[in-house]
Formats: sequence, C-alpha cells, structure tokens
Amino acid sequence: MILAIDTSGPFCSAAFLDCASRQIIAQRSEDIGRGHAELLLPMIEGLMETESLRWSDVKAVGCTTGPGSFTGLRVGLAAAKGFGFALSCPCLGVSVFEAFAYDADMPMTVILNAKREEYWLQSFDPNLQNQDGPKAVPADNALHNIPSNIENLSGSGAKDMQALDTRFHILDDAPSPKIEAVAQLTSERMSYADQYPAKPLYLRAPDAKPQTNFVVAN
Repeated sequence: MILAIDTSGPFCSAAFLDCASRQIIAQRSEDIGRGHAELLLPMIEGLMETESLRWSDVKAVGCTTGPGSFTGLRVGLAAAKGFGFALSCPCLGVSVFEAFAYDADMPMTVILNAKREEYWLQSFDPNLQNQDGPKAVPADNALHNIPSNIENLSGSGAKDMQALDTRFHILDDAPSPKIEAVAQLTSERMSYADQYPAKPLYLRAPDAKPQTNFVVAN
C-alpha cells in the first residue's frame, strides 16, 4: 500500500493506493488555503480508520516536492519523511509538474501562477520526459517560454495563457494536482526510490531572511 501526500498548494490531500491493483483505496482533499499542519495528520488517521487500514501495510510514502507554498511543502515533506522513518519504508518525491502531467495528453506544459508577476512552468515531450524547465519566468514573458509545438496546458496559469493565445487547450486548471497522480507515480517509482528523493523543489527564494543586525540590550 502507498501513502500519498500533497500540501504544495491550497489543497491538503492524502490518499492510499493498493500496490497490487493500482487502485485508490481511500482519498481526501480539502481546499483550505492554509492550516495544512493542523489538518494533514487527522486527515490521514481518518482515512485509516474509515477503511480499517493498517500501518504495517504501507510500503512507501510519496509526497509532492514543489514548487509551491514554502510552509505547505515543509509540512508535507516533514510528515512524509516521518512516516517513512517510522515505517522503515522508502519516501519518494513527486514534483507538482510531474503530478499535473501524469496520464495527460502529450506534449504539454504545466504552468502555475506563482503570483508576484511570475509563473512557474515545465514542458514535457510525448514520453513524459522533460522538454524545458522547471523554471520561474516573469509574467510578461511566460507565453514566450512555452515551446511552439505545445498546445496542451495544465495548472493554475493555464487560463491566463489561453487568454493570450487561443491555440492552447486546457487539460486541468486546478490550483493543486490530483492526489491520485502522486500515488500512481510513487507506485511506479518504488523500484527506483533512490532516484526520486523527497527533496523540496524551490523556484523562488524564501521570504524569511536571516537577521544580520542585532541590538544587544544593556
């Protein structure tokens, strides 16, 4: 059984997938914006109890690595690594781009509205191999960073690009990827777990900066 987690965006999501049948046993996704740390563990525990699942059956944990919210990513990755350590099972990473692109019409580009006049994007060829990216680009240059051979788009920035160029077909414009895709990719990668570490993918520097000027009170 696979445990999949996504806290990269406004959705807090978890799912369990049966390794033999490749079917989702239980899943839950909630659009909460913030507060992943408070919801994630009760969500997972609730799924376990509802479906009478056993922790001893979990053979791998998969988690989205980003890009996305710094706080959200840290919550999901910390939980995934904690479960992996406690259960002595591999912990694998799945990028948000890969999850959006999974089982989609190829070639395609995943483009995310990163706010602050910026987009994050990655393009994939017909074999789900990286064609370009991942990268962060200015909003006024995002359209020019989508390869000319691509018409299919997914991600929260897809509608913005379609408004600029009608050649685009939107496959999925959700703000977060489907948790089923995270689970399926984790299952497919179990034999190559070392190649897919649960390491955060950041395309923007953190807002928090180390304090350099200290005032010592007398």
